Amino acid sequence: MEINKDKLAQLGNLDDDVLKDIIRQVIKAAGGNSLYAEMAANNTKQIKAKLQSANPAEIEQIINIVGKDKAAEILNNIEVK
Repeated sequence: MEINKDKLAQLGNLDDDVLKDIIRQVIKAAGGNSLYAEMAANNTKQIKAKLQSANPAEIEQIINIVGKDKAAEILNNIEVK
């Protein structure tokens, strides 16, 4: 799976509520707890800034933690919305 700058820009331009849902999904898939997921989801401004500056290695690391299949599922859901 490859996430390019266009995909990162698309994620960064999502509505805050949609991005919050994605953040929760990613953290849950990575094995994080719901409290941490809610804290992260309530910080969309910082997440969007990080998406703009993320490099391919950082994104690949997240994908490996979440799992390629789950990451693909989350990204496919974004494209449908």
